[in-house]
Amino acid sequence: MVESCGLKMTPQRRAIVLTSRATVYNTLNWLKEAGMVREVFEGGFVRFDPNTSDHHHFVCRKCGKVEDIGSELISKMAFDTLTGNHKVENFEITLRGICSGCHKQ
Repeated sequence: MVESCGLKMTPQRRAIVLTSRATVYNTLNWLKEAGMVREVFEGGFVRFDPNTSDHHHFVCRKCGKVEDIGSELISKMAFDTLTGNHKVENFEITLRGICSGCHKQ
């Protein structure tokens, strides 16, 4: 099944394939609640990111690769200009473009 999708069957993938989906999702939710991963919503899909520090992402529109971007590289936005009585606690920015690997091609 995994090989037919062009992926190598690793021991980690085999363990997931042989485990029920409920167990996999329950474990991911447990890791999220424990602060060991965070959810990242990208292109209609949920991804789990083991990097829980403040950071942003760059997504290549050609190959789909997702790269971490340090939060210090993106200046703070003027949240005090938001209408209403919003209190921003954190934010994530997703930059989209072409990665260096695809750009060389």
